[in-house]
Amino acid sequence: MLHFPELSLTQWFEKRNQRVTIWSFHKTGAKPLLENYRLLIERLSIDGIVLIDGGVDRLVRGDESEMGTLVEDAISLFAVNELGQIPVRIHASAGLPIEPDVAQTQVLENMAALMQARAFLGGCALAPPMEAHQTSEETAVSSSTPCHSSDRVSLRIRSPP
Repeated sequence: MLHFPELSLTQWFEKRNQRVTIWSFHKTGAKPLLENYRLLIERLSIDGIVLIDGGVDRLVRGDESEMGTLVEDAISLFAVNELGQIPVRIHASAGLPIEPDVAQTQVLENMAALMQARAFLGGCALAPPMEAHQTSEETAVSSSTPCHSSDRVSLRIRSPP
């Protein structure tokens, strides 16, 4: 099965007659990704970047028992971290605990370490009765993203200055 959530998200917006531009990049390496970001920054006069992870595996350090898609996430984090000219660089994780291949307990420990470093901007939970939760579920289903829980937690972390 092809995993291309950007396309699915675009189609989800189109079904609602909303035109939203969603940018995505080929899977390359850190240097080509960094160059792609620089081209977009120049073309669109970007002053902030929000990386959105459909799970929480971007919060792993590499020493966890289960890590998800660590390499892809590390490349994205590296590239955005190198964009020091962009004053706002935020990472948002949208989905704790939806990934079965990530050690959730260790992710929570990593979040605690980020809080101590004052790099954790906060989080929120979406419970099933909430409209935002229902929209999240609808979006996940349309992108063929497996949902392993009826709850969602969104997290925001800032890049170092």
